Amino acid sequence: VLQDFCLTDSDIQFIAQHDILVSGHWGNIHQRLPEIRATGIPIAFDFATKLWDEVYETAIQSVDYAFFSGEQNDSYTRDTLESMCKWGVKIAVCTLGEQGSLAYDGQQFYEFGVVPCEVKDTMGAGDSYIAGFLIGVLKNLPVIDCMKMGAESSSITLQNFGAW
Repeated sequence: VLQDFCLTDSDIQFIAQHDILVSGHWGNIHQRLPEIRATGIPIAFDFATKLWDEVYETAIQSVDYAFFSGEQNDSYTRDTLESMCKWGVKIAVCTLGEQGSLAYDGQQFYEFGVVPCEVKDTMGAGDSYIAGFLIGVLKNLPVIDCMKMGAESSSITLQNFGAW
């Protein structure tokens, strides 16, 4: 659907009037992220499970808050978070499903579990986590509180079938 999507200069001006830009791997705006970042607006980006491809290589240089989905809290995941921060990312986060989430702010790692709930459908849970986390960011909360807000938001989505 977004194969031919392209932001215009007026789109970028409109985006710059807001508190934060949230996009992701399939948003097809990675080529314009340097221009958007130059406006001063923070950028959050969901890399999903698509690390180390062309979109990643282009986008990571302009991202303030990076998110991706992983499988476990291991050296690969921690190395990836550290690598993201070396590119200039302020906070890099990996969601780990039932294992919660792991974040890195360039200095320290943070771990947060899950908010227990009756899981009906996982669709949209990662997006809900990102939304909750970023609300915490916009409120200038500590990283661990942002992670908690992400987990709480995700748990609401998990309890509903067909989030999309």
